[in-house]
Amino acid sequence: MSMTTRGGSEQADNIVRAINNEPEEGLGQIEFFDWDEAMLKKEIDSFRKRYYALPDNDDYDAWAPISDQQLKDMELRFAICRIKAHKMLKGEDLSIAELRNMYPPAMLEEEGYFRRVERHFEWYFDRKYCEFAHLEDYQRLALRNPYHYLDWEFYHKNCNTLQGDREYVYFWEKLSSKTKRLKNFRSAKVSEQERVELEVFYHAVKIAGECTHCFTPLLHNGYNEYLWSVRYDKTRYEDSASLYFDIWKLVAKQKMSFKDALNQVKEKGMRSSCHFELEVELDSDRGLLIGPVTQHYYTYVAEINGNVPEDEAYEKVMEAVKKFIGKSKSYYDYAKKKLDIAEKIGLVLPAQRGRTVQRSLHKSSWLGGNTKKRAGH
Repeated sequence: MSMTTRGGSEQADNIVRAINNEPEEGLGQIEFFDWDEAMLKKEIDSFRKRYYALPDNDDYDAWAPISDQQLKDMELRFAICRIKAHKMLKGEDLSIAELRNMYPPAMLEEEGYFRRVERHFEWYFDRKYCEFAHLEDYQRLALRNPYHYLDWEFYHKNCNTLQGDREYVYFWEKLSSKTKRLKNFRSAKVSEQERVELEVFYHAVKIAGECTHCFTPLLHNGYNEYLWSVRYDKTRYEDSASLYFDIWKLVAKQKMSFKDALNQVKEKGMRSSCHFELEVELDSDRGLLIGPVTQHYYTYVAEINGNVPEDEAYEKVMEAVKKFIGKSKSYYDYAKKKLDIAEKIGLVLPAQRGRTVQRSLHKSSWLGGNTKKRAGH
């Protein structure tokens, strides 16, 4: 097969158009999947050039130190946000204008800008980012609970802007909507899984081209986290849901005892991700202790009525499984939550306008290359 002379952009669009069709109509016609390694590398290089052609949003002047007056104005804004959040915890929902009338600047300053109440929130204003003049207030907002996230430190260091986070959420949700075939990822053969991942890659590159205010490392990370999230859902969640759903059918519909149902499910055989849980259950049964499967079933699943249609029951079981099986949160979760908080506390206004400066304390490439590092940051 000879290499075509079309540009990377045109070739990418052709591939994506084919992928967007039904699998039987599109995948067999995609030239990409028949290329050898050298041709594949050449096309990926063209993607790399296409991706790096996006505008560079870094602004090194943005790290100028904040002036005393700017700092005071910022503290006044943040104080109102803290008060609003504190009152929301007590069930009061006052507007920013109302709070400004109730709390004049002199009172806010006297009260230390109400910094003390921040400890009650799941967010805070990062003091380090408050030192720079041109950062958005949104960029100074950070979320707590780092252990709930896959890579909280990386998320925090990227210091994404309001527009950047909105673009990231768009990137993730559009990628999800464009890659419906991933629902068959678990049952596919290895070669088919590789094709599905290539499909995700091409959609990710194309969507990333629309996100001109979101950093390369975040988009790269988003692609990887999206694949991880799908794999996790297709293994840990679906395997566990199948286990508890099978037990539920035997107990709730066939009126079998829990112990007999568990033994029958064990004999049937379960996927590897449930083996450990079943072994612990078996060991606890010998020791007359309550095992994890028993505890989870009676706490979360047993309440599902046996008359519920099986499709609906499975969805309820899946909801239950997600309550007792944890899943680390991605940057998509981080950005969604941060955007929601920023709007609720009045930090972000729908008509907000002004200078949007993209910057990151950590800059790397998606498709390879050296990592850029700022001097002094």
